[in-house]
Amino acid sequence: MSCCGDSVKFRHVVVQPPYTIANCAISLGEDWMDPLPRILEGSEPKDLTGCTIDIFVRPVFDHSVLIRRLSTTSGTIVIDDPAQGLASIRASRESILSGAGAIPVGEWDHFCILTETYLNAPYRGVLRRELYRGRLLVSPARLS
Repeated sequence: MSCCGDSVKFRHVVVQPPYTIANCAISLGEDWMDPLPRILEGSEPKDLTGCTIDIFVRPVFDHSVLIRRLSTTSGTIVIDDPAQGLASIRASRESILSGAGAIPVGEWDHFCILTETYLNAPYRGVLRRELYRGRLLVSPARLS
């Protein structure tokens, strides 16, 4: 279910090793608000308490140029229900268009990284894993 009508649609989510593929489209004239695919650990929902989620938009996956980073630390990704592994993108139109992180019209690659920090023995450190990747189609604002 999209939070904001037709602004973004994950066209398909296909589980194929090693990644889930999530292609989506946004219009620069609208907010980017859409749920992420449910995050699982095996077949059960992943508890997202204390986790960070980042989406990186690049010209292609392995390109050194970062077009935009969306994150739970910046508020552009929100963990809606940690126990159920549910999170969503909530980027306002203004934040998509502003500053050095503006997303230009075009077709880009994006990928989502989940970061977990373990502070207690026997596991200490940071675990990062890619949740999904796909294409991001950015269209110009529609004229009314």
